[in-house]
Amino acid sequence: MARSIDLVCFFNISNCIAMACTWVGYYLVCIIEFGNTVDTGGSIVKVYKYKKIVGLLVLTVASSIVLSDNIVLNVGGGPNPTRNQFSIESNVIWFDKVFKDGEFDKVITLFGSSGQAVREVARLDIAESSISPLSRVFENDQLDRTSYQSTRVNSDVDQVLNSENLLSLIRSNVESLEDDDSLTLFFSGHGGRATSDSGNYLYLWDNTELSLSSIYDATAEISEGVHLRTVFPQCYSGSFTHLAFNNLNISEGVRPGAPVCGFASVSPDRLSEGCTASINTDEYRDYSSYFMGALTGSDRLGHRLVGDSDIDGDGNVSLREAHLYAMAYGRSTDLPRSSSEEFLVENQLFNERWASWQKIDVKNEFSRAARILSSDIDAEFGSSNFYSALNEALIEREAALSAFELDLSSLSRDVSKIQEIIREELMITWPELGAPYTKAFSDLLESSGSDISAWLEINPSYTELVPKQELYDQVSSQVLDATRDVAQIHRIKRLLLLSRLHTNLMTQPGSTRYNDYQALRECESWIPPL
Repeated sequence: MARSIDLVCFFNISNCIAMACTWVGYYLVCIIEFGNTVDTGGSIVKVYKYKKIVGLLVLTVASSIVLSDNIVLNVGGGPNPTRNQFSIESNVIWFDKVFKDGEFDKVITLFGSSGQAVREVARLDIAESSISPLSRVFENDQLDRTSYQSTRVNSDVDQVLNSENLLSLIRSNVESLEDDDSLTLFFSGHGGRATSDSGNYLYLWDNTELSLSSIYDATAEISEGVHLRTVFPQCYSGSFTHLAFNNLNISEGVRPGAPVCGFASVSPDRLSEGCTASINTDEYRDYSSYFMGALTGSDRLGHRLVGDSDIDGDGNVSLREAHLYAMAYGRSTDLPRSSSEEFLVENQLFNERWASWQKIDVKNEFSRAARILSSDIDAEFGSSNFYSALNEALIEREAALSAFELDLSSLSRDVSKIQEIIREELMITWPELGAPYTKAFSDLLESSGSDISAWLEINPSYTELVPKQELYDQVSSQVLDATRDVAQIHRIKRLLLLSRLHTNLMTQPGSTRYNDYQALRECESWIPPL
């Protein structure tokens, strides 16, 4: 799909764009966005301007230049309406706008049923704060507040996002690409865990599953020189960074020919944070939100970011810089990773596994992210007692988490016992309540719902249930916060490990390990045309 056109070339002296051009006088013209036509002594040509011109010298005219295509697949959604949450839809809408406002050659967005289902997106209305008595008793405190609506996503393909259609979409775009073209896949949705990492899968519409190994097979024939990049934030997503390696096996080295790399929110055996039906965007802490915010410089509401995602200060943000920003500033339970990082950890030498005593290189990108995360650690970053302070913080935070989890478990048992007592009493008078989601159940609620609620509100067991459930909700929030606190320490430790391994490998230029690592980093350091 590469295109060839005649044009005048412009380029920034400090960052030359490699294109065939000729000189005209003492002027130089450089390329990026479409401008006016120019008369260059007899030939009228189209002119493109580079956005950051630093001193113009003139160049001439009109050689045949090959431009590569950049394609992005922006796909997402759950397997069914109950798991097709508002937050997932919101991410797909946000990403669609960012990509289509950019300079990609083709953007294909596809969500859920592609609008074929009338009520496909679960929406939790936080404005309705009350929970009905019956919902409290039957263990569904969202029953009154969750509604289902048609999607707001305008899909570019008139088909549902099931495993067959997504695989076909990937395969057809891979087959259309030529040398230097780029395909980037962003996924927003759910993932599942298989017995092997290569079997981990995307959980798609119609309750279908698309495994990592199937995606690998679909991209096996990708042309040499085509760039394939992926962002997978779903649960168990870590194994999807292994698309970069032969047979999905890091020990077999990077795939030859086509540069392939990816980013993920968690390891292959961990749940990720982020799927909620809530419409409160302040609750969204998922990896994708931090990642896309870093690329654009603001969150989904247009608020400026905390911190700077342009690590090297060149005025652009690469995928890798966005990933590192999400690592450093993301306040969540996620433990993100990339293909090059997985390669570093898997290929570390035996003596490197026990070298935590090695002095921290405070200047590299991993140490920079670790320093940002360590702002509340009671020791100077990189000092001799920093590691011991970090370990002490981990012990304290894990102890706090365990205590909250014990409290939550106890409260859960108490709530279940009280609910069971109330249900038995209810069904003596209203036996239809034993068969929810039936017509008899619906008819009973319509005819006697107010009577049932009135009975519950004066029931002694119910008056005991409400404060127990409210306390359960409070402790659940404490468990989540404590889990995030523990994840913060594990992120710091992983970043310090990566910093050490990176520093060591940089002293071994020319080795296969070094070359593979650099190839992965180059793939990840791509700057999308936003």
